Amino acid sequence: MTQSNRKRLSRIEMRGMTVPITVILLCLAQNIYGVKRETGSFWFEQYFRTYEVYLPDGYSENAKAPLLFFLHNEVLIGQKSMEYTRLTQVADTAGFVIVCPFAVGIFFNCGLIDNPTYFRAVTDANDLGFIDALIDTLDNNYGIDLQRVYVCGFGEGAVMIYKLGCQLSDRIAAIAAVGGILTKSTANDFCPVKRMPVLEIHGTDDPWIPMNGPKGFLSLDQTLRYWTSFNNCVQSDTTSLPDSDPNDKSTVEKIQFKDDTGNYPVIYYKVSNGGPSWPGANLEFDFDWSGNTNQDMNASEVIWNFFKQFENTEPTYPAFAQSQENYPGYINPQGDTLTINAHLINLENHPAVVNALIQGSESAYRDSVELFDDGLHRDGDAADNLWGGEIGLSGLQEGWYQVNITTRDLTTGTVHHAPFESNFTTIGPVVFHSLSFRNADDVLEPGASIRLYVTLKNNGKTLAATDLEAQLFCLEPSWVNMITDTKTYRDIAPGETMQNSSSYQINILDTYPGNTAIPMEIHVTSNDQLFWIDTFSIPVTVGVETEEEMEPKQFALYPNHPNPFNPSTTIRYSIPKSSQVILTIYDLIGREITTLVNEAQASGEYSVIWNGQDHPSGIYLCRLMAGNFTETRKLLLQK
Repeated sequence: MTQSNRKRLSRIEMRGMTVPITVILLCLAQNIYGVKRETGSFWFEQYFRTYEVYLPDGYSENAKAPLLFFLHNEVLIGQKSMEYTRLTQVADTAGFVIVCPFAVGIFFNCGLIDNPTYFRAVTDANDLGFIDALIDTLDNNYGIDLQRVYVCGFGEGAVMIYKLGCQLSDRIAAIAAVGGILTKSTANDFCPVKRMPVLEIHGTDDPWIPMNGPKGFLSLDQTLRYWTSFNNCVQSDTTSLPDSDPNDKSTVEKIQFKDDTGNYPVIYYKVSNGGPSWPGANLEFDFDWSGNTNQDMNASEVIWNFFKQFENTEPTYPAFAQSQENYPGYINPQGDTLTINAHLINLENHPAVVNALIQGSESAYRDSVELFDDGLHRDGDAADNLWGGEIGLSGLQEGWYQVNITTRDLTTGTVHHAPFESNFTTIGPVVFHSLSFRNADDVLEPGASIRLYVTLKNNGKTLAATDLEAQLFCLEPSWVNMITDTKTYRDIAPGETMQNSSSYQINILDTYPGNTAIPMEIHVTSNDQLFWIDTFSIPVTVGVETEEEMEPKQFALYPNHPNPFNPSTTIRYSIPKSSQVILTIYDLIGREITTLVNEAQASGEYSVIWNGQDHPSGIYLCRLMAGNFTETRKLLLQK
């Protein structure tokens, strides 16, 4: 096996693909616009997959021709898409082979599952593995130049090409999207193995995949920043194309981002007043959804002129960050420790230097910390490509903060700026304030049902917590049955409270022991990112139709969460009357580690965080003493 094949198969294995396939080729030769069309099919995993091949005039299998994939939208498939885009006419002149793979159902499996508008039409088909296997199939049956494999797409198909650009970059020389943007799932979960030339064409009046990004998508600007960051683009310039057809009611600007080598540009054609259409398309196709179709440029010619500059030669694979995370999501402005992790792809085990840059959105704050892969910096085991580091933060303003990862490969000398970021906030914290019930049974017992409303409070002093959503979880899931659906909250100003507009439905199961408060945890997100976690408990007995805030009815020390934990865990307890409260952590042989609480407290629900970062892994004991009440629970610190 060649070195290139070993590298490619390692990438397939990392994606969890299966490569064995049974091939059945069904060839139907026709002449359409001077191009021979053939149809092929084979079983891949659980689906029978079909594709069409367009061979240009003068094609010879003895000559290695460039290969261009076209990924369809939900309407234009196969021959119809070729007639609409005029792509076959360009292929006939330039001599490249076109392949149109068909999705299973309407859409390719490209991350649209994150958008409720699309998810019912998306299958679980492994389209990535199918196209990877299709490249090999075409190479076995046609004269294909594997160094010149290109992918373009239209609409939802253009969304898929970005997933291919991220996960199949070792086989693709360049990508082009017409009316597509990155899904958040692709941007957050994947990163290309190598840099990738990118072309984007997008109409400003596209209602189906709008430039601001529907739910589950990045915006167009964020998509461009993803690729310009990954490609290390250092400058841009803008030119306006001549308005050669004023009747098309649209104009075009070309915005070019140049990289440091000149080999990995990102080019964006902004079609002002353009609809969800293919510029230069055949106007005989009069679709009511296409809006203004620009005729100042021929997108098929522009795409090929872009593609033909690039080849996918045998690359050296530099080290780069594939994903990152930081915790906790909320940092106390007065002082807290931020832990940062980055997962690296380092196929050739190059030595590297990894740094995390921290900067504020609302302030001029900037700081950085170096990450290590030595097993000593919250980075798992040594040499496992999980890099970690910690930094103490204090005196921060309330606001939002971003963490960006930069990897310097010491073998190749390349610097990779991760196109994604993780975030934390100093706003709040947003915490549980109170709860109320409607249409509840008189007593919480097996078979009872309640509609629960949770009021949150922003404990911050300066900024509002915006675009809030919350999910509710039971920490004793064997006691209740509930749907952990997301509830929306309006923006909460500092010091203010807000209740969810629709209720959480909770049904008590037969396993509920009775006379025990039910521990709950609420996860609060802003802009789809988790920042705040708080805990509370549902009292044992509630009245019907009451809106009153429920006071605890008994002393209780609840299970900590998370458990196991690393390095912090939240400990919750309730006291039904004013008491002297002592909450202490011991090791397993009874030595006192720390006292978290030692004070008189009024009746209520309380939570406290224990950070075990300075202590070794193991089992610890948490003891609550309040009046004559004593209870102990085990905590598992697992580093």
